[in-house]
Amino acid sequence: MDCTRLDAAPADWTDLLDADPAADAWHCPFWIEAVARHRPGTRPLWLVVRDGGRLVAGLAALETPGATGRLDSGPDGTAGGPVVRADLPADQAMAAARLLVDALLERRGGALRGCGISLNPGHEQRWSSLLAGDARFRRRDVASAVLDLEGGAEAAGARFNKAKRNERSRGLRRGVVAEVSTCAADLEAWHALHAQAAAHWGVAPLPLGLVRELVDHRPGADGAGAFFTCVRLEGQVVGGHLNLHRGPWVTAWSGVTDPALARTHFPSTVAVWGDVEEACRRGARWLDLGASGGIDSLSEFKRSLGARMLPRGWYLAESLPRRALRRVLGQGGAARGGARWHDGPGSRP
Repeated sequence: MDCTRLDAAPADWTDLLDADPAADAWHCPFWIEAVARHRPGTRPLWLVVRDGGRLVAGLAALETPGATGRLDSGPDGTAGGPVVRADLPADQAMAAARLLVDALLERRGGALRGCGISLNPGHEQRWSSLLAGDARFRRRDVASAVLDLEGGAEAAGARFNKAKRNERSRGLRRGVVAEVSTCAADLEAWHALHAQAAAHWGVAPLPLGLVRELVDHRPGADGAGAFFTCVRLEGQVVGGHLNLHRGPWVTAWSGVTDPALARTHFPSTVAVWGDVEEACRRGARWLDLGASGGIDSLSEFKRSLGARMLPRGWYLAESLPRRALRRVLGQGGAARGGARWHDGPGSRP
């Protein structure tokens, strides 16, 4: 087996994704290339392992060049890491994954450059021993809250606890509506809320152009797509979730709702209900609500919706000078204050 670096996904990349049951939308070219287009100075990187010409493994990453640049295979709460054919014998699969990890670290270069690999729950089961056992990496737990969609939307909704079922009902009775939208005006209104929340936490908001491109994407050969669950009250956008979908997995990647309505109209609960309905309509089996960034109230909110916390790891390879630089730059930290945007005295998840 040999490992090669490419500047674009190979023609048989989708075949590789189809051969790895844990591959999801984050491993698809449409996602990697879209992010690179909307982040100045960022470019996609593809590593592939072939055996006799057959593509057996690969890894996609985003690279920020320069002396203090980064290599991220799964940035900003997404997932990356090795994608390996499930039919490879275990020893060959591990060897292929190790080739990919070594090649990524070799690409890292200078002491002030960082490298991170984030795994989804399925790949955490498969590759955690490889990465956690590698002294070049430090592991940070970023467990994902996953909703079981077996039985359809009504069955998933019945797994909400009593308080959340009541919140959903009260929100809907009070006029809150959740529906899938591709309307540019809806995305702009949501993005304004998103930008306010990002400013509150001291992080950069998603580029509006990226949000539009993801939502406008129509699934191609790789089967990956995105949808926006828009939450309205009396016609006004009061929140929403940006979701990515491939196969049995839908991931609610970025969401925000108006904090002024948090305890009167419960738009966050209604937003998740909208995600559940659309995910089930698409035939998905799981809805991944993501990690909680160390925010206890957010973790409890997701548990109250019936979510199970599945282990995930974010593996960082960086020197001591790089760690100091990352702290200065504010990269990779938990949300400030340990609370959600709309948490406050007397609030509840």
